Amino acid sequence: MRKFKNGGDGALTALLVAPAGLTRRIMIDAVDGFAPTDAVLLDETHLLVLHRRFTGAETAAAISIVDLAPVLAGGSAAPGRLLARWGRDGKWPVDKMEGIALVRRKTGPPIVYLVSDDNFSAAQRTLLLQLEIIAPLR
Repeated sequence: MRKFKNGGDGALTALLVAPAGLTRRIMIDAVDGFAPTDAVLLDETHLLVLHRRFTGAETAAAISIVDLAPVLAGGSAAPGRLLARWGRDGKWPVDKMEGIALVRRKTGPPIVYLVSDDNFSAAQRTLLLQLEIIAPLR
């Protein structure tokens, strides 16, 4: 899943692409005041979505988890909940966060990578954050 569109009712329209290439529109919960930028599958039925907010005066990021089970059972709406949210005064560095990736290890918990780039601008930074998932997220 890589494309998001604001549905205007607190939900986002996303495109879910199956391994065979079949694409379908689904609805996922939005994080108020944020725009989604990327997503990655956590497991067979859960998606991690990276969101950002950039207003010029404020930069913030958020991660939500989306339950795909209702969609996989034939529905069109996948509920989500906020996992983390941070800004410039938070514990983690932040910029215009753009990408999320997940690495599953043979031993130890999965690692989530978040990335931003400076867009060749002195006002932005290139960041790579490495987060370890230390508790079940479901």
